[in-house]
Amino acid sequence: MQTRYLEVDVNKVGQRIDNFLIAHLKNIPKSRIYRAIRSGEVRVNKKRTKQTYRLQIGDIVRIPPIQNYSDDSQPQKEVPKSLIDQLENNIIHEDEYLLVL
Repeated sequence: MQTRYLEVDVNKVGQRIDNFLIAHLKNIPKSRIYRAIRSGEVRVNKKRTKQTYRLQIGDIVRIPPIQNYSDDSQPQKEVPKSLIDQLENNIIHEDEYLLVL
């Protein structure tokens, strides 16, 4: 993925920058989009902007490469068998609501 520059056309005039990005960055969590705006990764006309900024015709929006770290894309970490055995051997009491190690 690489940085994209999009020019605002007549159809997007008046739209807030956060909603514009949500529409263009599908499958990216809103929290990540807002963080990109606050940190200055997203820029309008080469300047930082707030999420409440309303787009105007001819604005150039810089959209950085934002990766989606969803549960599916993260590799599963294996728990070492020795750790599992150690925990199981240290169980003092276990019932439906409580586990005592």
